[in-house]
Amino acid sequence: MDFTGRTILVVEDEAIIAMTEKLCLQKEGYLVRHVFRGEDAVKTVNENPDQIDLILMDIDLGRGMNGTEAAKLILDQYDIPILFLSSHTEKHIVELTEKITNYGYVVKGSGETVLLTSIKMAFKLFLAKTEALKQETISYETAQNLAITVQSIGDGVIATDINGCVTRMNPVAELLCGWKLEDATGKPLSEVFNIINAKTRQKVDNPVEKVLKTGQKVGLANHTVLVSKDGKEYHIFDSAAPIRNKSGVTFGVVLVFADVTEKYKKEERLRENEERLRFALEGTNDGLWDINIKTDEVYLSPRGCELLGYKPSEFFETVKVWSDLIYEEDRSETNEKLLKYQKKESEIFEVEHRLKTKSGTFKWFLSRGKAVSFDEDGNPLRMTGTHTDISQRKEAEEALKESEQRFRTLVENAPVPLTVARNGVTVYSNIIFAKLLGFDNVEEILEKHLGDYIAPECKAMAREIVQKREKGEDAPKNYEITAMRKTGEKVQVYIQTNRIKMPDGLTYTIASFTDLTEYYKMTEALRQSEERLRFVMEGGNLGFWDWNIETDEVYRNEQWATMLGYTFEELRNTVKQWQDFIHPDDKERAWQSILDLLEGRTKFHKIEYRLQTKSGDYKWIYDRAMITMRNSEGKPIRMSGTHVDITRRKVNEIRLHYYTEELKASNAVKDKFFSIISHDLKGPFMGFLGLTEELANNIDSLEKNDISEVAAVMHNSAKKTYELLNNLLEWSRLQTGRFQYNPEPLDLFSEAEDITRLFSSAVAHKSISIHNNITKNLFVNTDRNALQTILRNLVDNAIKFSNEGGKITINSLRTNGSVQLSVADSGIGMSKDKLEELLNAHSGLTTRGTKGEKGSGLGLSLVQDLVRRCKGELIIKSEENKGTEFIFTLPNSF
Repeated sequence: MDFTGRTILVVEDEAIIAMTEKLCLQKEGYLVRHVFRGEDAVKTVNENPDQIDLILMDIDLGRGMNGTEAAKLILDQYDIPILFLSSHTEKHIVELTEKITNYGYVVKGSGETVLLTSIKMAFKLFLAKTEALKQETISYETAQNLAITVQSIGDGVIATDINGCVTRMNPVAELLCGWKLEDATGKPLSEVFNIINAKTRQKVDNPVEKVLKTGQKVGLANHTVLVSKDGKEYHIFDSAAPIRNKSGVTFGVVLVFADVTEKYKKEERLRENEERLRFALEGTNDGLWDINIKTDEVYLSPRGCELLGYKPSEFFETVKVWSDLIYEEDRSETNEKLLKYQKKESEIFEVEHRLKTKSGTFKWFLSRGKAVSFDEDGNPLRMTGTHTDISQRKEAEEALKESEQRFRTLVENAPVPLTVARNGVTVYSNIIFAKLLGFDNVEEILEKHLGDYIAPECKAMAREIVQKREKGEDAPKNYEITAMRKTGEKVQVYIQTNRIKMPDGLTYTIASFTDLTEYYKMTEALRQSEERLRFVMEGGNLGFWDWNIETDEVYRNEQWATMLGYTFEELRNTVKQWQDFIHPDDKERAWQSILDLLEGRTKFHKIEYRLQTKSGDYKWIYDRAMITMRNSEGKPIRMSGTHVDITRRKVNEIRLHYYTEELKASNAVKDKFFSIISHDLKGPFMGFLGLTEELANNIDSLEKNDISEVAAVMHNSAKKTYELLNNLLEWSRLQTGRFQYNPEPLDLFSEAEDITRLFSSAVAHKSISIHNNITKNLFVNTDRNALQTILRNLVDNAIKFSNEGGKITINSLRTNGSVQLSVADSGIGMSKDKLEELLNAHSGLTTRGTKGEKGSGLGLSLVQDLVRRCKGELIIKSEENKGTEFIFTLPNSF
């Protein structure tokens, strides 16, 4: 069936492959349109859906939409046959394309025959599909036509049944396999269709078995060889597909294959040649160009495009574009050499010129080429060549010219005395060298021997050095010597020499001279200055440091090291060593002082901090420094400072501070003690004396109820006073260090019961319920008096701050190695600030209870101290209007 004149849309991002496919298809009479990207394919079909008869779709299309995505978008709207063309042979890729369309899958490199056959088959399948839509079943006539087509097709076709046995072969298949249809019918395909790998010579899996197993179309890999029954071998390309009835049930397989032996050999030779060419080009890093003079087309290899900053798809392949890239000043020379070559006046076209890159800059290239085809008159039709990036070489040549000019200018005007001698005789000198020796011009010393200007006492040394060097022996190139001026005056100089053998075979000595007169003067002045500074530092016991901020190097004197117990040799010239010595608590503060000085917020770095000594102890240091040098922009580049050991002074200050705080605490304790005696003890006693006086003077006139009431008041007052006195004595013992901790096993439940009985009248007075929830037979190992005092004060406090009808609970909890006790109430609670103030024994804060009960403010502080002395921990949880819970731990007795 002739499909010439049909329009095929080629979707391929590789320009060379696309051009190959285009030429192949046009040669067969197809009309071809080409796009590079999947997006362009969708756009082209949308704009002209009726003008595209088939799409040859590559899968990998570079950036953007790939071939499978583009195919899906197109097939969603249009019924156009799509034939996938790809280098992929992976199963999942083939399966993916078959889910999109079943018009075929061609592996790149399979050859023109396979490609054209696949396209024809795709057209035929599309026509068959179109016809199938018009009628329910395929007529017998159509089947006959298909059989005729199979018989006449240029490729081999074999059909099998569901068991993989041959049922039909066309003449081409008979020829290639070496079997007649009547002999092959009913035989397994693997016996008739014997295929191996051309490189490994191993048998290739039967594609029919894979089709029957998967129900999918399968293509053979490259390098597959068909071994005929008579032993002949053919390189083939094939594909196998299932044969299904209209219900979709597979009842056989059709195998289509083509003899691509000659094509394979040509492609192998071409591949090998291209591989060798690619290796050669990659080895030389050259770009390849090819110009068709007749068609005005230019091909530039990917490497050639890359050298100009282009991607292959971005380069427009015409002579005009190529010539426009040539630098304008280089075009005439390029055209002249090209014309000279075309006139056969030169054997090769070769020119150095500049080409414009994609970024707009120019690079130097060496372009070389030759004609590879000619017309009847011998005129070149096609030229091929390379261009080599010589920009670096050109830059080096230019730099060399500039360098030579700069060198001559520098030598002539150099402030350093320079001379060149051959065999000790001066052949060149700059004016500075002449003036060093007391001459007014260079001509006076040319052709004179350098030994004439050496002091007598140094001649022997200089002669020995020269002789050793001439013999190739080890001798110094640089040395100090005494020179003689024209006036006879002696001058100390430092000579630096180098011997150079020139291309003419002669050896020259280049020497530079440094006048050491000022150097020795400065050295002596510096020595005296450093001596004076050393005396000052040692006399004042000062450690000195000098920081080069740009190099981050630090110089420190010996006293700096001695101050910390190090030797001078153990010091490292780094800022980090100083930072490592600083006490962790002082690091941030010390470094911030340095930053403040560097950033101009302060004029001096003045700070006291601690440095660790070699023994691990810390010394207090007074560090003072300032900026001693800045660059032209005013940025600090050097800082110098001193260290003074102020440890003794700081220790005295710390002791004084400690004694001061201790004295303040002692005074506070004393004031608190006398305040309680003055107010909390004196007040109840004054009331007690008043009531006893009233009883003594008026007992006969008082009724029994009055006497009972007075007695109750007196009893309650005496009880409170006694409790206060106990607390005061316990607190006094704690404050004065006379508390003795005598631990013993105690039954917590029994101890708590004693406390609850002690406050039975108090809780009854306020209708408060108190619950002892301590686990029975729970023992702790602690001091009895301390425990009683703690519980008594906590329960008293809970009663005091509970409202009528409130509830108090005493709970216990055994923990790992200790017992946790808690006294909780449902009273008025307190804020965090108020709690902290109450716990301060020196605050003097007291708080009245819910019925105006007074307190000394001593109880909670006493509890806190006693819990700590009993090796426990006190935790207080309180919330205003919700109550307070006191939790403390005591050691377990077991």
